[in-house]
Amino acid sequence: MQKINLSILKRLVEELEASIASAEKKGKATQNNAIEFTIEMFKAVGLCAGINKEASMLIADISYFVQARQTQDLLLGKIISEHKNNKSGDN
Repeated sequence: MQKINLSILKRLVEELEASIASAEKKGKATQNNAIEFTIEMFKAVGLCAGINKEASMLIADISYFVQARQTQDLLLGKIISEHKNNKSGDN
């Protein structure tokens, strides 16, 4: 089975954690940081959207691998069955 690359998803989660931590620091500071806090929170929203997109693609990849494996198993079962039938017909 091919390995599924999670590096983009991991990087987005790390960026999200950093953005939220930065927003929390700015939110606890003075009123002047309200704009910076809002910017960081909107950045977090964008990162969440990116995580959602990557997760959707990951689900599609996993579904593809499962379907490919099921097809492979079905074809292998059919080949084995035909081979058994040919052997029994030879006798």
